Amino acid sequence: MMENKCNVCNCDYNIMKQLVKLNQFLWNVEGYIKDAKAEGHDDCVATFEEMKSDALKNSEKLKNIITNICKAYKL
Repeated sequence: MMENKCNVCNCDYNIMKQLVKLNQFLWNVEGYIKDAKAEGHDDCVATFEEMKSDALKNSEKLKNIITNICKAYKL
């Protein structure tokens, strides 16, 4: 019996890998912001908040690409 395999191209793999990395960052960034606020580092707070916003936008873009791939291959 032959198994039905789902082949993932390099681009698909890279998209999924980066989505995982962005989500790991988003999981941790609130702690970074909290630490920066506690230490009075306003520049760090602003930078981490900006990075969080960018990561959320980019994460959404990658999720949309993955959704489209799944629809195209009926996964």
